Amino acid sequence: MFEDLIEKLLHESRDKNRAFDLDDTCIDFSRFFVQSLNAQFGTALSHEQVVSYDTSKILPLKEKGATLHTVGAVVRAMGNSAAFMQLKVRPYFYPVMSYFTDGMQKIGYERNFLLTSRSTDFYDNPLEKTLSYVAKHSLSIPAQNVLLTRQKVEKALEKNVAVAFEDNLEIALAYAQEKIPVFLFRQPWNDITHYDTELLSTEDLHAKEQLVAKAARYTGEYVFRVENWKILSDIIYTRLVH
Repeated sequence: MFEDLIEKLLHESRDKNRAFDLDDTCIDFSRFFVQSLNAQFGTALSHEQVVSYDTSKILPLKEKGATLHTVGAVVRAMGNSAAFMQLKVRPYFYPVMSYFTDGMQKIGYERNFLLTSRSTDFYDNPLEKTLSYVAKHSLSIPAQNVLLTRQKVEKALEKNVAVAFEDNLEIALAYAQEKIPVFLFRQPWNDITHYDTELLSTEDLHAKEQLVAKAARYTGEYVFRVENWKILSDIIYTRLVH
């Protein structure tokens, strides 16, 4: 039943505008980020232990004095490193985009929008770097559709977006509340995990649990949790492409 809903949404989205988040949705950002955090703060966190989107709330980092400001400095240093432009595109992203844009024909290419919250608060020249990455890795998103914004949902509404792809739980919930279907890629910071109780304060854990519960109310209607792009690719190429 759930696959039927995803199939329908993917099929209907082919002729409509689509919004893609970049970091940890289209590309594998967090593993490099965690390595950088560990190097900076002397911790030994794994990807699975990044249980909060705001990493300064994760107790081992908080105990080392991590703040939004110091974490932001780590992100800025990452963005200025050569390795940053080499971050891998997530597996099976390209087959899904090929379906949306009819492969090399690029039909529907103009319907893809990249909405990212990268900003000068955390990056030097964020737009230039993002445009360069999109071009270098052939993400099938026109340069004029690469938009840096913290108001993703408002921008999506302005651009008549019909479906979104995201990893941030709060943004996914905001999409759902505006009746924009969103594929939410499962990550430890957007779901309940067995690490939560040891790595979050009681207050932060409660806030996370409430947010996950709110998003769950929209499951199957506006929020579609998926493990990875392979799930979508498999549905496309077994049920939609003949």
